Amino acid sequence: MCGLSFYCSSDRQLSNALKDSMNLTRHRGPDDQGLYETKLNDKYIGLGFNRLSIIDLTEAGKQPMHHEEDYTIIFNGEIYNHKTLRIELENKGYSFKGTSDTEVIIKLYVEYGIGAISMLHGMFGIIILDKKLNKIHIAR
Repeated sequence: MCGLSFYCSSDRQLSNALKDSMNLTRHRGPDDQGLYETKLNDKYIGLGFNRLSIIDLTEAGKQPMHHEEDYTIIFNGEIYNHKTLRIELENKGYSFKGTSDTEVIIKLYVEYGIGAISMLHGMFGIIILDKKLNKIHIAR
């Protein structure tokens, strides 16, 4: 079970709190850590991830995961229908670097927007940063 950490604030000092949070949840994802920080409008945003590698053990499954420069995701859980959704996306012209369900989710979001969440069958916690729309989506 991976560990997700997140902040959105006008105070950049929360960057240290994000790192502290990641250290406190390290036991949830001992295989790898990832951190992404950016500024969106007047807010500082940080996404932290502690990875427990299960589905895609390669670098292609590393998080936070980005699609182009506009979309970033951190995800914990399991999407039971990710293989079917992957085939659907491949039929629409999408290609994949790895086999993770995270990569399916972010590309599904690119294709369908926030409606993609209703297509997921499984258990999950997801944070998607959408720089095109200047939005942060959190779902579970």
